[in-house]
Amino acid sequence: MFKVCTSYSEQSAQVAEPAEACASLKRKLGHSAPDARTVALENIIGVTRAAQMILNLLDSWTRGDEVTRQAIPQLVGLQTVTVEGVRIAGDLLNKSSRLGFVVLAQFQIENAFRNIARELHLPPAGNGFYRAASGVLGTLAIPISRMEILNTPARIRNSLHSNGIHHRQHSAEPSRSTIDGVAYDFIDGMPVTCASWEHIAHSLKSSVGVLEEVFLSPAVVAMADPMMDQYAWEQETK
Repeated sequence: MFKVCTSYSEQSAQVAEPAEACASLKRKLGHSAPDARTVALENIIGVTRAAQMILNLLDSWTRGDEVTRQAIPQLVGLQTVTVEGVRIAGDLLNKSSRLGFVVLAQFQIENAFRNIARELHLPPAGNGFYRAASGVLGTLAIPISRMEILNTPARIRNSLHSNGIHHRQHSAEPSRSTIDGVAYDFIDGMPVTCASWEHIAHSLKSSVGVLEEVFLSPAVVAMADPMMDQYAWEQETK
């Protein structure tokens, strides 16, 4: 459940939710380890747990005892430990890790859709996430309104790539998305206020819910196990 957090430890608990949703879906599906569906879920779990490690580190940095607060700056490579230096280093670690979390998790979701699209014999979707995902949803008769959910972490990612400023991709793009009662505002040319750890975690957990609809649709359930993971195959054959 979405919660506005006031500490890194609370954010870590929120970030755990996409991993827990993936673990639950993995158990429900029961596919083999090499299967692309398992690979996607395992990788999202891994990305999520890595994000939690960073948040737990930051929590210890700010709330731990004196020994811990002195050791961590040295651990992250600060040559001179000052109050201002520690603050700047913590902010950089927080921001870069938050971007890494949404980028890497979103990549796994996109790759899962591309693998399903291939198995459905859909035309190549190029580089666009929207085209790949919407093609799969349409073919499986899953409401296209699910794209609002799937696009939300993608829009957060794009905004963070632009120093936190949202740039509208097309004129028909809505300025607000609402997922399970949580509003995500994207105003062209304005800083994004919905890119916190908890917002990212909530949007990714909701995207995993859409993946569940896709993976449990009859056409996808009927696909052979193991399904090939296109990205992993390409990396192995380079």
